[in-house]
Amino acid sequence: FVTDFSINGSCIFTPYNFTDLTKTDYGYVDSWRWNFGESVSSTDSTQNPLYTYPTTGTKTITLITTNSKGCIDTATKILTVTTGPDISMKFVDTLICSIDTLRLESFSNTAGAVFSWAPQYNLIGSSSDRPFVFPKQTTTYDLTVSYNGCVAHDSVLVNVIDQVSLNLPNDTTICGTDSIPIIPNTNALYFTWSPSAGLSDPKAKVPLASPAANTTYSVVGSVGKCTAKDAMNVRVVPYP
Repeated sequence: FVTDFSINGSCIFTPYNFTDLTKTDYGYVDSWRWNFGESVSSTDSTQNPLYTYPTTGTKTITLITTNSKGCIDTATKILTVTTGPDISMKFVDTLICSIDTLRLESFSNTAGAVFSWAPQYNLIGSSSDRPFVFPKQTTTYDLTVSYNGCVAHDSVLVNVIDQVSLNLPNDTTICGTDSIPIIPNTNALYFTWSPSAGLSDPKAKVPLASPAANTTYSVVGSVGKCTAKDAMNVRVVPYP
């Protein structure tokens, strides 16, 4: 005689279906005592009850069954009640150039979840979890994920620029063995500095420069296919 059950449901405020799977080799199952794990009274004595949770969180579900031969057994399972299907976004705010196409990336662990993006403005794949967008102006794309009557929302802000601006500081002088951070004034996202010698990181936005001799550092800043370039000279003099 083994007590067991299954749970089918998706979120708070929609019914969960509890199905008795108890097996007995002799006699027949003749009683069911459910406890749905709420702090308030949440019990039932039917074989396959429905229960709608009023709160989210982790619930301990208990079923006690008996059979006509006097056997009794208990089964316990853990259920996590959420507000709806889960959503994870690779990013919620990004910057692109007006000539670029961007792939929005979202994910849900809820099998069978349905995705819907809006607005349709310059968007390909409105029902995909990874649509392509190519807006010509800054746009917020809203995502709705639904499953079994439950809905979750998120959004991605796509900032759009027409060109990359990039300005390095004026040429400067440092003492030998000293270092200086090179801080560009820019809206670029990615950077390639040259020469790399004497730089802490040739891909950083603000690298630390420690040249051994007079050096002209140049940088290419990019946002997608849009780029800009600038340079500055760092003169090295000995200590007096």
